[in-house]
Amino acid sequence: MTRHKILPIFLILFLIFENGLLKAQQNNTLYFMSKIPQSSFMNPANNPSCNFYLGLPLISSIYFNYGNNGFAYNDLIYPDGDKLVMDIDNFFSGLQDVNNVSFDTEFNLFALGFKIKNTYVSLNTAIKADFAFGFPKGFFGLFLEGNGKHLGPDNPLDLSGFAFNAIVYDKVSLGLSRDFGDALTVGIRGNFYYGVMNAYTEKSDFKWYTDASTYDWKFNYDMAFRMAAPITVNLIPDSTNANSEIIGNTDIKPEDFTNTDNSGYGVDLGIKYKINRQLSVSASVIDLGKINWTRGVQGYSTKGEFEFTGIDVSNLVINRDTSDLFAFKDSILEGFNFASNNESYSTGLPTTVYLGASYFISSNWGIGVLYRSKFYNNLRFNSLTLSASTGLGNLLTLTGSYSIAYNSYSNFGLGLNLKLAMLQLYVVNDNVFGVIFPQSTRNVNMRFGLNITMGCHQKQKAAAKKEKDLIRQQEIDPSLIY
Repeated sequence: MTRHKILPIFLILFLIFENGLLKAQQNNTLYFMSKIPQSSFMNPANNPSCNFYLGLPLISSIYFNYGNNGFAYNDLIYPDGDKLVMDIDNFFSGLQDVNNVSFDTEFNLFALGFKIKNTYVSLNTAIKADFAFGFPKGFFGLFLEGNGKHLGPDNPLDLSGFAFNAIVYDKVSLGLSRDFGDALTVGIRGNFYYGVMNAYTEKSDFKWYTDASTYDWKFNYDMAFRMAAPITVNLIPDSTNANSEIIGNTDIKPEDFTNTDNSGYGVDLGIKYKINRQLSVSASVIDLGKINWTRGVQGYSTKGEFEFTGIDVSNLVINRDTSDLFAFKDSILEGFNFASNNESYSTGLPTTVYLGASYFISSNWGIGVLYRSKFYNNLRFNSLTLSASTGLGNLLTLTGSYSIAYNSYSNFGLGLNLKLAMLQLYVVNDNVFGVIFPQSTRNVNMRFGLNITMGCHQKQKAAAKKEKDLIRQQEIDPSLIY
């Protein structure tokens, strides 16, 4: 009997935890491809190899990434001869205790950069979206094992791993990067943000057990979420309208994407240091800032205990009368007793930290290692990448990479930078197999774009002349020059 109660509660929990998100890894390989201006998105101290670049509107940089640390499609469904097999036990056994799923994308609207003596100036505008969702393994265990194993208050099912963070915003950036001598480069980029929508979990403490005598369900909870969006969510029952919907206004207008009411500011910081001619280290912090949300603000919180004794579905089955379902929905919402909060609030941006090191084996070969950590409020995504690069002069650069990310150890990436006169075409991917075999991957991403560049040879000639002058003046082995 207890199994038959799972579906309606699943629907309510789904609405509580997911509604704000659904009704709405920068490329690690790119980090060491400094000839591509967009590598400065990951470290503002990454100066492009050309004295001038112009990112063509809308096509200078298009980026998307999907990843999760718990499962792949073929963990659940896979071919067996001429048929497909659904293996729920295999899917469930592979899940983490808490599973994190993320998706982010970015479209560049305009990009411009130029060099003035030892300083590189850049201007960029983009639309960015970041989504992350966390869920506990025990939630899916309900469908396989039922809730009979969670009898009594001393043995509850802990669903506190539920969390989400969603944000869409416009970003306008002005960056400066300066060389201090031959060893040190420091970059800073000021960012202005204009928020389109946001939804996130403030608290997510939820425990559920079954009464050993009555088999009624009992919940202990402390939950809260905030959102600012052009849609509305109604978690307080409307006594004047028995058919009121949980999701209210969905009339999204173009001005919702261009409003400046939800504004904020932040900074990107980066540094590169050459230990010697071959070895260098670098670090950066990207999107360290916040957005103040004042438009379309909604919030709900609840704390306490609630007992669910079941629902009579005979009227629905026999007479196809759905009124009992609306009454059931209201009784659940009344049981949780949500309190609303429509005050403005602020959120930090999904912030990324990079730590890197590179070593040039020769003028055409280099290797690197990169650690990356991205923070989504109370969610965190880490990765480690090894890379190797080679090139054919100024015409072609190829970079291969291997990453450990999203609890996956089979991420082989590839980056290509092709220079044809003033046109620069690039394609970067952190997991080639994810594109070829999407059914078996936990992570897939891609960045590609087209730039107009000038002054590339002049910069290379100037650097070569400066190095020769230093060698001539110091009369030492070139490998010892810092």
